[in-house]
Amino acid sequence: PNTLNTLGVETLWFDFFNMARTYRALEKRLMEDFDPERQTNTLAVANIVWAYYALQITDLYGGMPFSEAGKGAVGIPRPAYDTQQEVYTASLTMLKNAVDNIVVDYSSKLTAAGNKYVDYGNGDVIYGNDMATWIRFANTIRLKHGLRVSNVDASLGQTHVSEALSGGVLEEDGFSFINSGSNWFGNEFYFGHRLGENAWKYMNADDDPAVDGSDIIDPRVHIWYETNEDGEWVAMPQDWSSDVRATPTGSPYNSDRRNDNDDIGGQYKGQYSAFNWYMANTSDSESIEHSFTYSEICFMKAEAIHKGWGSGSAQAQYELGIRTSIATWYAEGALHNDWSAIPAAPTTAEVDAFIANPRIAYAGNNATGLQQIHTQRWLDYYKRPEEAWHLVKRAATIPLLQVRHRVTNEVLSLPRRLPYPIEELNQNGDNYSAYLQTIGGADDITVKNWWDVN
Repeated sequence: PNTLNTLGVETLWFDFFNMARTYRALEKRLMEDFDPERQTNTLAVANIVWAYYALQITDLYGGMPFSEAGKGAVGIPRPAYDTQQEVYTASLTMLKNAVDNIVVDYSSKLTAAGNKYVDYGNGDVIYGNDMATWIRFANTIRLKHGLRVSNVDASLGQTHVSEALSGGVLEEDGFSFINSGSNWFGNEFYFGHRLGENAWKYMNADDDPAVDGSDIIDPRVHIWYETNEDGEWVAMPQDWSSDVRATPTGSPYNSDRRNDNDDIGGQYKGQYSAFNWYMANTSDSESIEHSFTYSEICFMKAEAIHKGWGSGSAQAQYELGIRTSIATWYAEGALHNDWSAIPAAPTTAEVDAFIANPRIAYAGNNATGLQQIHTQRWLDYYKRPEEAWHLVKRAATIPLLQVRHRVTNEVLSLPRRLPYPIEELNQNGDNYSAYLQTIGGADDITVKNWWDVN
């Protein structure tokens, strides 16, 4: 739809700018050290994290305070906005410089002044001061965002993607944390979410799948979703213009289902298939949150090779991405101890058959092959809707069914960005208003960001 529920998203904006103050204070402290060179790795890691989060925020909103952000202590309490192009260029340069300047073998070297490089060891709770892994993490960010700008600035994108692949990216999941005691669907924003037709058609052998599940080809379906109140697989239609497009019934994410997980009494499920209750509700179990997943990295590498920006086999990376995705999601399903009948992970032969299915088998270095890479990456973003949204906007290769307003029958367009928090107008109004003039004068969610040119 062309409307957005922004519940919770303002927190992302303000958390970033709270972090900006900390980053600037740390940057100043490191640069004023009695021997700044000994803090080389510390500053590089700080810059990697700063760029990582800046790119996330600009992808959501567009232009943002960046070069002046967090500089209230030096007389800039209300920072001017940078364009998204400026944020991207500066962030990618910052990542490249961090990669180039990190001293991997710091423990066996001294600075020019004869001091040891700072080693925070276990104080680095992400990678334990393993500088080689920090380089791979920075390069993975460059890979991701180099691809993201590929349609608007192919030269910039190719430079960072090629250098990232040459220098080495992560060959495993990025840093992660256990999100224990949380409830992914624990607020009203999610209560209407159901399995949609857009995703459903890509996981079946037929565009109009049988409700008994006989057309299902994707093994992840049984981890990601559940049947409806009648034990059938029925996706919620995307087009609300028809009389049969009813408001979703039931309460499939109700926390009371922990006492009746399978909804034997039929109190919770509705007419449409919902997200799997066990994956959506983690109150009694655990959920893993990743900065990157290995499957995501494989799909990114496949696209880069497909574009001619990297060496190797796009097909091999595409297939490895699918295999890794299936294994990862079944492994997460196994974390849910309250799930009494966790589906058995598919065998190697079953996964081979899925990959060989005519709908999934890699079509080669052509438009269809690229669409397949994007589609599998899009599906894999099951719990990362913002990344799925960015991919759809950037790639424009994933056909989405038309969505209409349920009352007016108007065809709705895809939102392209988030609106700025209303508090930004109150706290940084002049700069906020000045930036809006550069994008048409209004905080319009249909305005495309710099890299969004499709």
